[in-house]
Amino acid sequence: MLKPGLKIMSHDQHVCETRKRIRGDDDDEMELNIIVTGFIIVLVGAWYKKYRVKEVPWNEQERARKRAYWVDSLMNGRICRDQLRMDKRCFDKLCHILHFKGGLVTTRHVMVREVVAFFLHTLAHDLKNRTIGAVFTRSGETVSRHFHMVLHAVMKIGKYYIKQVDSTVSYARDNRWKWFEGALDGTHIQMTVPIKDRPRYRDRKGDISTNVLATCD
Repeated sequence: MLKPGLKIMSHDQHVCETRKRIRGDDDDEMELNIIVTGFIIVLVGAWYKKYRVKEVPWNEQERARKRAYWVDSLMNGRICRDQLRMDKRCFDKLCHILHFKGGLVTTRHVMVREVVAFFLHTLAHDLKNRTIGAVFTRSGETVSRHFHMVLHAVMKIGKYYIKQVDSTVSYARDNRWKWFEGALDGTHIQMTVPIKDRPRYRDRKGDISTNVLATCD
């Protein structure tokens, strides 16, 4: 009677050991899957770092190429006049003056010709920084900053080309004018106004003018 009992116990032990081996195999398979998954993640990360990072300089190089192409295309005679309101000769001369007299300098990433071009392009067509940035593939901040740099250079060269006119005529110093000091009178001065406002400025003679009060000082 003992022998059959011993056989049953041995069978139960065999079943338990088999189940343990199966669970152990499952654990080993899961561990292997984790290792393989981690290895794949490492490979993907290495690939991304190697190839994806190199894509950024390529994009910047492509944008620089497009900018150079656009600026060069503006140098076409007709396009230059249409877009910048001056021909290539005047544009080159303006760049030269702004650089040497206005202190406008070329940076590592932005050339003088480019910033002068989008400065003139903005003024010629009353465009926003965002629009100019899209045309020249620049950020709005870059466009705004360099626009004001060109504006500052233009203001600096003003003293070389803009001279205040002496509004005092020579005969105004005549000694006889002293008898008219303090005299005042009105006069009509012709002017140009929008079409919708012309009826308000039309005088008795049919001219478009405004009444100005003049005085002798």
